Amino acid sequence: MTRSPVAVIAALTLIVTACTGGGSTAGEEPVGAGTEITTPATTDTPASTVEPTTTTAAEAATTETTTDSSSTGPAVPLLSDVLETSAGWPTPVTLWDKTGARKQGHLAGEPEITIVGPLATLAEVPLQGWVYQREQQSNIIYFSDGVSPERELLVGTGEQSLILEGVWLRDGDSDRAEVIYQRFDPDGQNSTQTLRGYSMATGDVRELTITGGFESATSFALVNERFAAARFYGEGHYELSLIDLDTGDRPYASSNEFDCFDGGEPACPEYDQAVAIGTDIFGFGSVSDSVGGVVDRMGVYRFDTTTSTEELLASYPWDNGAYYAVDMVHLNNEIAISLATDPFIHGLGEPLPAILFDIGTGQSTLAPESGFVQPSWLS
Repeated sequence: MTRSPVAVIAALTLIVTACTGGGSTAGEEPVGAGTEITTPATTDTPASTVEPTTTTAAEAATTETTTDSSSTGPAVPLLSDVLETSAGWPTPVTLWDKTGARKQGHLAGEPEITIVGPLATLAEVPLQGWVYQREQQSNIIYFSDGVSPERELLVGTGEQSLILEGVWLRDGDSDRAEVIYQRFDPDGQNSTQTLRGYSMATGDVRELTITGGFESATSFALVNERFAAARFYGEGHYELSLIDLDTGDRPYASSNEFDCFDGGEPACPEYDQAVAIGTDIFGFGSVSDSVGGVVDRMGVYRFDTTTSTEELLASYPWDNGAYYAVDMVHLNNEIAISLATDPFIHGLGEPLPAILFDIGTGQSTLAPESGFVQPSWLS
């Protein structure tokens, strides 16, 4: 696949973000570089079908004709023109935007307000609450149980910046929840970006792997399972890999000594967003047009890391500026692809209804309301 401008912007955003981290909070004692200030994770009050349709690549070739929207012909169809809206959320979610977060799709009761105020990113800690960042260019990750006032969970020191990536449960145990984040330590050509895990039970922090440094960075969609799909950018180099959050190992990497450039080779697939389900990688990215060279479709792909083969599962019309994928998450055999009006990952674009892709049936619907989608374990 050719390199998407969305992916380029995402990489640049991470690099710029990492280089503008804030200082330590007032009143904190100085600590050495490489240390986060953490506070205890305990809380006093724990947080308590319409038949869908999907346009596949094969169907698109025979049933739809699209053109560049700048031409005099018909415009590229909108997602709502080809996808039905889901009658409800297929699984419980926490839905968030610039105003805050709320639970949706639960078994009973009215939508529950969880976090109030601007959010840059958010992830649920089962049976405990939520971790989130108010601003992406920040060195603070907050925690709230939805009842008590928010508190600082992780604070970068000096010029460090932190990027929240998600939460995963060791062995599926909510008592072993671990907050996954990246820490960037600016030091010129010796700058280092690392992936780290913070134990909600013990407060311990462990370093998993190096994810970037000088003029390089790694992007993640929301992390909520043992394996994380990592998209690395360094100048013209690109790499897609799996990271085992238990060990920090990489059981798969598309690159060998920087031989993947801009995702141009078949063995170097490049996606705007990607999640790992087991050791398979499901990605969302442009559908190649070998004839006209104009990208007017986006697709959901399954990449088999054991054979390095890629399969296009579904495709959707796309016009430049119509929508951009800003996050992706696996939800109980569904993949939710959060969309926005701006390609930047956090803060600038307005949320749109997410694409809900059913892995079992291959069908897609649009979410019943706009917002960025995060998994929710509680109903």
